[in-house]
Amino acid sequence: MTGRHLTVVDNQTVAPTAPRRLSTNSQGQFQLELKDGEIRRILIIVMDEIHGARLATVVEKLHPITVVDLRQTLRFDQPGSSRTLFFDRLSRVRSTYLRAPIQWSQMEARHLNSKHPLPARVYHEAVERWDGHIALLVSKIEHARYLESMLNLALSERQPEGWGIEQVA
Repeated sequence: MTGRHLTVVDNQTVAPTAPRRLSTNSQGQFQLELKDGEIRRILIIVMDEIHGARLATVVEKLHPITVVDLRQTLRFDQPGSSRTLFFDRLSRVRSTYLRAPIQWSQMEARHLNSKHPLPARVYHEAVERWDGHIALLVSKIEHARYLESMLNLALSERQPEGWGIEQVA
């Protein structure tokens, strides 16, 4: 059986785009495939270190499906940015903002006592859900390093390829 695709065309003359494909994962759930050769990017943004202009550029280039804020204290007072500007950018690129603060002082103990050392929200958004790019907001570089290593471990077990993790400061 050959694969058939339905393409919706309006009355404007536009070059057809490549159809998006749906496939099923190991649990039989439908998932949207990224374009061939594209990887899912997970950015860990260190908010205490990043300049507002760089933050704006990162959000506009990445177009994250979800932005998960893992900080205890919500501050958007970086030079060149504000809370209003940040949320306007997220709205423009149609990102979902979630707040899931982490008790960083308890994370090392969690790593030793758990099969999944990541908090449930982070594990769900970054590992289980495979929709598109994601941005994780942390306060300190130490938090970013720890989170990157735990995500590397979790993603390597579940999804051996098709992803990349970057720290932005």
